Order: sequence, then C-alpha cells, then structure tokens
Amino acid sequence: MAQKQALDGVKVVIIGGVVTAPTMGRYLALHGATVVRVDGHTRMDSMRYQRPIPPEMVGDPNGGVWWASINSGALCIGLNLTKPTGKAIVNRLVRWTDVVVENFSAGTLAKWDVDYHTVAKERPEVIYLSSCLFGQTGPWSPVSGYGTAGAAMAGDDYITGW
Repeated sequence: MAQKQALDGVKVVIIGGVVTAPTMGRYLALHGATVVRVDGHTRMDSMRYQRPIPPEMVGDPNGGVWWASINSGALCIGLNLTKPTGKAIVNRLVRWTDVVVENFSAGTLAKWDVDYHTVAKERPEVIYLSSCLFGQTGPWSPVSGYGTAGAAMAGDDYITGW
C-alpha cells in the first residue's frame, strides 16, 4: 500500500515554459499532486532542445535531458494555443484545477480569459501563481524575459561580479 502524500488529490495546471513554472510543477508532483503541463504543439518549450541531449535523440523534441528532469512527474499535453480548440482546452483545464502556475508575459493569459481575475470569478478558491518577470501590472510589466534579466535588474550581477 502506497503511503499517502501531502498533496494527494490536489490538481495543478502548469502553463508556461523553460524553468520557473515547470520546476514548481515538479516540486508539487513530488509531494503527490496531479500535475498537467501544457506545452505548445506548434511552438514547443525551448527546454526540449537544451543540451545535454543523447546523440541518438538529437532533433527529437523528447530528447532534452533538462526538459525531462524539470517535467518529471507531470502529465503533458501539447496544444496549439493560437487555435480556438487549444484555448478552449486550456480554459477547461484551469476551471478543473485547484492550482494554476503560469509564467507567460504579462497580459497573455488575460487575452485567453484564463488570467486570475477571470478564473477566480468562477473558482474563487483557485490558487493562482503568476511569475512573469516584472509582474502583471506596473511600469515594467511590458518587459519580458527570463530570470537572468530579473537578476541583473535586481543588482545581483553587480554584487556578484563576473
């Protein structure tokens, strides 16, 4: 008999890519949550192609060791998020789940009606983590990028040097 884990029964949807959102999903899955990772069908996560890649899997979207590691424990669905069907599936997923973790650029999920304010109207109990680089609102919100840019803007590069 398997031992009960802390997050058994918790449903999580990860909408985002590279490292931040998928890593959160990995940690939640390690503690028993059911994690569904949404990946683009036509524009796949760039981590799928990050080295190291076993020689026999070069060019295979499932070959990236980092992608496999970061997304271990998650179910994955590939959707074309530019099409109505893909958007409808994401819409259903976020209304099914207990937790949404996303790291798209500010305002992207609002265009698809799956931002916190829209989802919370139907599911006020939803836990929604948005980790875009400079927040959803404010003067820096239009700036997109990865954590390295955030570290530079925060001064980490200055205090740590090369």
